[in-house]
Amino acid sequence: FRDDGMDNIVYITFTHNPGPLPPLVAETFDMDPTSVVEIAASTSLGMLTDHNGVNHFNVKGNKENEECSNRGICDQETGSCNCFDTNGDQYAGNDCSEVVTSPVTNCPGDPICSDRGVCDATTKRCICEDGYTGGDCSQRSCPHGLTWFGYPSSNNVAHDMMVECSNMGTCLRARGECICNDGFFGSACEYMGCSGDDASQTSCNGNGKCLSLRELALNHKNGDGTLLPIHYGSDANEPSTWDADRIFGCECDDGYGGFDCTLMTCPNGVSP
Repeated sequence: FRDDGMDNIVYITFTHNPGPLPPLVAETFDMDPTSVVEIAASTSLGMLTDHNGVNHFNVKGNKENEECSNRGICDQETGSCNCFDTNGDQYAGNDCSEVVTSPVTNCPGDPICSDRGVCDATTKRCICEDGYTGGDCSQRSCPHGLTWFGYPSSNNVAHDMMVECSNMGTCLRARGECICNDGFFGSACEYMGCSGDDASQTSCNGNGKCLSLRELALNHKNGDGTLLPIHYGSDANEPSTWDADRIFGCECDDGYGGFDCTLMTCPNGVSP
């Protein structure tokens, strides 16, 4: 509250991605009748002119949420950021978002962008070559796959964004390789495997074949053993079958059963 005739300007910054929000509405109760409340976000003019004729330029932020603010390297052993201090530009803070030396004069890296990218002269950010990543392009990127978990892109549509290691593994930056979580395999951890006794989770313990949902559906049999194929995933525009080629299960050999083909089955007969 100010009573000196000067404008009181309040800036609101969202620290996380809250999704779509309704417009901000100022509460004007108990205000002096001569007071004026004005609210502006990303206007087409990029500025707000207050009732005194003064222009206030707004800056639209972003929610990139980049690792170490793209101004440092993440130590995967400790989970801490090692902030850049190169080319006369220094950054600090637990997420390297604090600019110690201002203005920023160049892109990070020694040499600039580690000779693995191009420096954007306006933003002072490195644009890395394919296969490299990091604020200074010094790290290897990992293969990308459709995300297992993430924000939906529209109503009833998800798993359609390409991300590193499919959000189901850890990228080893030194080699550019994905270390998949248990139960997943593939260069980008893009497959959910069968249970088995091997690291890739595809053996079915030697007593069956590890097949995708699409393949298992084609081998579907009815109660009397007659082949009755189901064409699961045949419609590329059907979002509910997104997992047709990504989730695998065991089709056990004759005499074996169970989800991992470790059980021995008994003879079947007609119920008297």
